[in-house]
Amino acid sequence: GGQLLRATAQLTYDGGLAVDNSAEFALTVVASSSPLSIVLAASPDPVAAGGVLSYTITVANVYTLPVDGVDVMIRVPAELSFNSSVDADPNATGCGVTCLPGEEASFSLGTLAVGESRTITVNATVDNTVVSGTLITLPVRVNTTTGLQDTMFLLHTTAVQSVEVGG
Repeated sequence: GGQLLRATAQLTYDGGLAVDNSAEFALTVVASSSPLSIVLAASPDPVAAGGVLSYTITVANVYTLPVDGVDVMIRVPAELSFNSSVDADPNATGCGVTCLPGEEASFSLGTLAVGESRTITVNATVDNTVVSGTLITLPVRVNTTTGLQDTMFLLHTTAVQSVEVGG
């Protein structure tokens, strides 16, 4: 991105009339933009040990054509677990009934039309033995089959804070 390309066109005629001409244009190369926009959020932040940490992952097609085979994968952090059908919308695949730490939960979104967006929600339970100050990091990968070199990797970090009991 940022490189300038010089394009030159020449018109020549081998018939004797003076019609030879040339033109030059400068073109600026831009870094390719992703066809997808991804917003990853978690609530509450901070979260309490034993509580529920709700993630929303919104994937939108910002490209000028439909984007095919959109898949989202999350690797379940060591501090979390969730039910693949009850706690995830749409249902997660790739892990058992309960998605356990270290497993990969996948969500197939299929084709996103131009301007279309889809949201994944996951309501994960925080292990009740997690100590205050722990950082929970959720890795997310979004991939397509469109062939646009558009695999995207994201991380979201949420702090664990102990719940104070009033006295």
